[in-house]
Amino acid sequence: MGEMKRLSMAQLPTYEAFGLSVTQFAEAQKQFTQYARDRILIGAVEYDQETHQRIETLTAQQLVQELREELADAVNYLTGLDLFLSRLDLSKFQ
Repeated sequence: MGEMKRLSMAQLPTYEAFGLSVTQFAEAQKQFTQYARDRILIGAVEYDQETHQRIETLTAQQLVQELREELADAVNYLTGLDLFLSRLDLSKFQ
C-alpha cells in the first residue's frame, strides 16, 4: 500500500522552457510516458482482478465504448484548454 500511496501523490512532469533540443524533447516524452505507467499502478484498485486485468476481459464492444467515453472526456478537456488559451493575453508573449 505504501507504493500505491507514493504513486497517487506523483506529479505531472515539468519540462524545460521553450527551445527544447531533440534529446530534451525525447526526455520529456519519456517522463510523460512514465507518468502514464504510474497511473496504471494507481488504477490497480479499480482494474486489477487479482488473476488478470479488467481490460483483458473486455469485449470488443466494451472496449470501443470505453474508448469513446475517453475520447469524449478528452474533447471536454481540450475544450477547456481552448477556453483557457483563448483568454490568454498574447501580447505578454511578444
